[in-house]
Amino acid sequence: MLDNIYAYIIVFAVEKDEDGSYYATCPGLHGVHVSGDTPEEALLLAQKDVETILEIRFMRGETLPESEHIIALRKPDPIPLRTFNQDSVLFPIPPHLAKILTERESTL
Repeated sequence: MLDNIYAYIIVFAVEKDEDGSYYATCPGLHGVHVSGDTPEEALLLAQKDVETILEIRFMRGETLPESEHIIALRKPDPIPLRTFNQDSVLFPIPPHLAKILTERESTL
């Protein structure tokens, strides 16, 4: 359900490749496989991929599939800090996607 989601906690896996570059994936979300020169760059590119996937899914009226790697945060629940580890990223819903979500909800 789309209502009240304000952020996701997403677990990414970042590993060093044989050629010295780094690649990042999201085990809970197909289609996120990127590489970068540093772990930080790979993670940033993976986050951009997730934003694109979020936009597409929201336009379809879908959310991300929840799993041990993707946790949806809904209002008024606070951020559960115990779920964070070094590979977790708090991914707030960007304003332009929140607008899509709100518009989509109002038409349902």
